[in-house]
Amino acid sequence: MARRIVVKRGDVFEVKLNNNKKGYFQFIMLDTTQLNSEVIRVFKRKYEINENPNLNDIIESDIDFYAHVIIKFGIKMNLWRKIGNIPISKNITNPSFRDTKDYGTSNIEVSNKWFKWKANESFIEVGILNEDETKLDIGIVVTPLDIVDKMNTGKYNFVYPKYL
Repeated sequence: MARRIVVKRGDVFEVKLNNNKKGYFQFIMLDTTQLNSEVIRVFKRKYEINENPNLNDIIESDIDFYAHVIIKFGIKMNLWRKIGNIPISKNITNPSFRDTKDYGTSNIEVSNKWFKWKANESFIEVGILNEDETKLDIGIVVTPLDIVDKMNTGKYNFVYPKYL
């Protein structure tokens, strides 16, 4: 019988990476404005595969990026495993994201139809991104493999419009 996978806010996951390394992320919230998807914060520090860092040390380290992903799919694909749970502060700041209306349009390389939002807040159309907005994380729901790619290389491996 298949085991039911339960994912709770605060769960911390270990991800196997290239070069005998591993990294971590934590499930922090659902974003009702983006398909009610799970939002994770991915931590910057990478560890040797044989290291066993303390959960508190992991979640107190710098954040590399935020993303929307279906965590259960990554578990089923054996890309990550749950290692524990650390409660999320009620005062957590909702992460901000960007997206473009041109995503998925094959002939558009640069977009000027951008919008931004904070998780669980309204979308704001901005058109052309200012410098600060270009630093926001891409807010589409990505695949578990996209998360591993970005943790390994620092960027997503899919085609996405650039900004002016």
